[in-house]
Amino acid sequence: GGGEVGEEQFLDLLRTRLMVNTVVAMTDTMAVKGGKTLRKLDLAEMVEQIEEPTKDPDLGLLRVKAKAEKDGKEGYITVCGNQGTAYLVTYDAESALERKVEQALQDLMAAGGKAQKYVETKVDELKNVHKGPLSETKALLLALGPRIREAQQARKQLKAKLVEAKGRHKEEVEKDKKVRQEAIDRQAADKIMEEVDKVVKVAEEHAERAIELAQKLAKSDGSDVDDLLKSMEAAEKDLAAVTEPTATAVAVVKQQMQLDSVKNSAEGPFRETRTALVKVKVKLGTMESRCKKQISLLAGARKQVTHRAQLALQRALRKHASAKGLQPAEVFKELSNGGDAVSAQALRKFLENIPDSGVNASQLDLGVEKLATSLSKLSMASMFQEYHRCIKDIAITTAFEVKESKTIRKLLEGEIVEVLETRKGDDESVPTRMRCRALVDLQEGWITLKGNQGTAFMDTCSKPFFCSEQEASLQTSFASSSEEVCKLVPGEVLEVLEGPRQEEALETKRVKGKAGKDGKLGWVTLTSPGGRENLELAKLLICKQPIAITTTFDITEGKSIRKLEVGEPLELLEEPKEDAVRRLTRVKARTKNDGKEGWVTLKGNHGTSYADETDTHYICKFSVPLQKRCATTSEEIRIIEEGEVFEVVDGPKSETKEGARRVRARGLSSGSEGWFTLSATFTEWSVRYKVAQSTVLNDGIAIKDSKVIRKLEAGEFLEALDVPELEKSAGVLRARVRAEKDGATGFATIRGNKGTEVMKPVLFDSKED
Repeated sequence: GGGEVGEEQFLDLLRTRLMVNTVVAMTDTMAVKGGKTLRKLDLAEMVEQIEEPTKDPDLGLLRVKAKAEKDGKEGYITVCGNQGTAYLVTYDAESALERKVEQALQDLMAAGGKAQKYVETKVDELKNVHKGPLSETKALLLALGPRIREAQQARKQLKAKLVEAKGRHKEEVEKDKKVRQEAIDRQAADKIMEEVDKVVKVAEEHAERAIELAQKLAKSDGSDVDDLLKSMEAAEKDLAAVTEPTATAVAVVKQQMQLDSVKNSAEGPFRETRTALVKVKVKLGTMESRCKKQISLLAGARKQVTHRAQLALQRALRKHASAKGLQPAEVFKELSNGGDAVSAQALRKFLENIPDSGVNASQLDLGVEKLATSLSKLSMASMFQEYHRCIKDIAITTAFEVKESKTIRKLLEGEIVEVLETRKGDDESVPTRMRCRALVDLQEGWITLKGNQGTAFMDTCSKPFFCSEQEASLQTSFASSSEEVCKLVPGEVLEVLEGPRQEEALETKRVKGKAGKDGKLGWVTLTSPGGRENLELAKLLICKQPIAITTTFDITEGKSIRKLEVGEPLELLEEPKEDAVRRLTRVKARTKNDGKEGWVTLKGNHGTSYADETDTHYICKFSVPLQKRCATTSEEIRIIEEGEVFEVVDGPKSETKEGARRVRARGLSSGSEGWFTLSATFTEWSVRYKVAQSTVLNDGIAIKDSKVIRKLEAGEFLEALDVPELEKSAGVLRARVRAEKDGATGFATIRGNKGTEVMKPVLFDSKED
């Protein structure tokens, strides 16, 4: 009770005591065979282990040398048999007591049974005795029966109580064991989380620092940072570096989650730890996603900063050129010294010498190098005009001040405008406004770039061009039926001056009928979309019954020229006359089929009608196709020639088509100006290309005769140094370009001979990079 251990108790702790679990023999040798039995060991007897257990070499039984506590005899005992029978078990005071009690109860049961049997035997022997002392003895024996049964019943009740007590004790032991194990598990689980928290904290601190800096730089305009671009690049590296401590933390979490104690636990501290580890893993994944998202946002911000710097440089160039009356070609010639590109040094020097350019040093650093690497003659021409594309409908108004202006019209999504002036309000609440000219209808006015709530209405885009991929033509006016100005060769690039504008819907009137020459049935255009009448109602006679056409008015004197067939058309040459003698009505006419002239009887002396005037026959004024169906796109049967008769049997029916989209443009090569209809022949073009699929850069336009300079990878950006040109032998358009990546110059194919797009024009500068 005082916490001290006596000698006997101490020595007892050093001893290994075993208890006999099944009656077994103690022998004088290790080997069972040939050994002599010293004595039998009774159930629950105690022995002290003298040596470590060893296997019998012959039988493979596990044997141990021990000393019986009962009489001090020493010998060898089998620990367990080949069939798994346990003869000896490690001594446990509690278990030993349980076994002694069980043995006592069994002995009691055996004694009770023996007594019961003895009484029954003696009673049976005295069954015929009815008097005397033996009869009294018999009565006493019979009285012992209930007492023996009561004793047996008491034994059973005692056993039941012992079993119940044993169960309660076991529950308490298990409960105590569980509490102790839970305390051990809690300590181990806390250690796991302590290790995890340590590596997660490092990752979190690194990530938070990197994200905070990146967010600050993404909102910066460069005025609060010495070198914004370098700072952004460094911030991107810091964000990317977060992956290392994060990966370490994730590895530690996964390692701890794979521990059997954590993985297989259904309850308790380890189950709680597993749940916590899952949450940590999700948290690390979220943190990594935030870093990746911030890298993306920072990259976008870096592009926007560079893009804004480029715009500032372009506006400075435009303003200077406008003030000095300089043309793009003149500026390019001065800066390039007659070459085909402008160097960064020359451009920077030129910009620095512009007084009050409005371009700061940071914008020069950010914009010059990018512009200089892609500043060809074509690029220079594009820089002198700024264009925006409407990305959300917005009103175009008469004045800068919204309150004082009137709406001219609504600018629709997709429309392109040329920027004439950009102005910011004095108050931050006043949005930036832009004076512009809409290309669709050349309307000029003011529009808002971005609303007070951040809604963007306009986005920058490239100067609009179209490229003719096949032979086409320019026309004199907006009407698609106007005369041709000139032919356009494949590869001609057209600078958009106005449009696209849509013509009004076109109506065509169609009639079904029968051709006079061969009787073929089909559809023709009665009235063309331009209003031209192709057929004219004719004053004709139609032969209703077979009759002869003769040479004279007098039917008896004239000769027959030929017989007219039913349905044959005749053209009147004179008014009808009456032959009073023969009571006939005659008329001079010409056959439309073969042009024979003569006299024909209209009405006989008995009232028979041989020919009547018609309102269904037309004369073809202009050659038109006879087609199978009403649609003007249907298959052609043949051409109805000018002057041919056409009998209408159905119609007219109207066919309405959407008006053509028309664009006014100027050819960069030819300088010719005119209108063209947008179709598959024309594709949008830009001075900047993006490689859509891998191709090669050649040193000449002819594919067969030129050498490969290098391979162009998909995603590369190229600058057009000249307008496209048709490579006749291959039948594809090629362009002389310069790669932005390394400045390599050569020829590349724009579109394959099967129509596959190899190089895609970059139309929206702010979105492509």
